[in-house]
Amino acid sequence: MLAAYCRLTYSLCVIMLETTQSINLFLPIIFTVLTSFAVAKAFNRSLYDYAMRAKQMPILRNHAPKKTKHKKAREFMTPAPLFVEGVSSVKRISEVLQTSCSSFPVLNMAGNIIGLIPKNFLIVLVERHHWYALPAEKAKTNNASQHYRTSDFRHSVNEASTPNAI
Repeated sequence: MLAAYCRLTYSLCVIMLETTQSINLFLPIIFTVLTSFAVAKAFNRSLYDYAMRAKQMPILRNHAPKKTKHKKAREFMTPAPLFVEGVSSVKRISEVLQTSCSSFPVLNMAGNIIGLIPKNFLIVLVERHHWYALPAEKAKTNNASQHYRTSDFRHSVNEASTPNAI
């Protein structure tokens, strides 16, 4: 039943093997778990699929729709996409916040994508002054936030009511 509901196939077999401590039962257990997995897959989704849909987590499907199956990303993406570095300057964040996009990819130092950050998270980071100070700047901490008012960033969130894909 657990194999059907959660789709825990191999790990459930190992747990049952360790619990029973009988190698003779391993093949019947594997057969039973795989049969319950196949039957459950034919009738419903797994517990984790339901949880991801309930939390409205974005997930990729196993297959592409027929209309877009043979399209390449370069056919519909922006030529110069907006992004935020893992460690960005406040000036760069203010430039990004002036756009109508609702979230931005985060790149590491090597230029690889490491995540996605929503626009409102960036605003909160600037409002709360969560940034790194360079060693030379630590001595003259004149509070860089004097140059950036949070009200400048607030209006751009209200204007971007529809999320834009990057």
